Amino acid sequence: MIVVMIRHGLTEANLRYLFYGMADVLLHDSGKEEILKLKEEGIYPKVDFCYVTGLTRTRETAELIYGKEMPVDRVEGFNELNFGKYEMKHYDEVKDDPEFQAFLEEKSEDVVLPGGESRNMFRKRNIEAFQNLCLKELKEGKHQKIAIICHNGTICGVMEYYFGGQFFDWSVKNGRGIQLEVLSEDGKTLKIKDLGKI
Repeated sequence: MIVVMIRHGLTEANLRYLFYGMADVLLHDSGKEEILKLKEEGIYPKVDFCYVTGLTRTRETAELIYGKEMPVDRVEGFNELNFGKYEMKHYDEVKDDPEFQAFLEEKSEDVVLPGGESRNMFRKRNIEAFQNLCLKELKEGKHQKIAIICHNGTICGVMEYYFGGQFFDWSVKNGRGIQLEVLSEDGKTLKIKDLGKI
């Protein structure tokens, strides 16, 4: 099975360099234009089914790429990191906050943001969602190619887990993504092959 993971289009929060994960912001007009331009260039592979997160920006992106006719299901486990009380804040607003600094500097990555989650909680949630979805899809055998319209952190977390390296080494620009070949020989564990960026 081929899995295409695509980061949602550009938002106002991206343009303003804000920390945001669970804030349900919409695509910026320039983000919509960029998605349509990339679609016209033919970078998006055809798929049989599309998954989005619980956030509107991923659904908007899916509709722009694949149309409203494409069957879509929501997997909230793919949501971006929950920044809690720091949602929609710029670094300059929180740089002197000791709780936020502890989150940035903590080596174990277990510091929980007030009202949010830790990096490890976020990664565990994303990886479990990815594994469960892929195993379900492989077992059912209905789709040869699926798309997951999600977030940069989701893509980085999955790629780091399966291929190593540093988390942000796997970053993709808005509207871009990666293709993976996903197999399972025993129905319990996944074998993943990186087919490259789109």
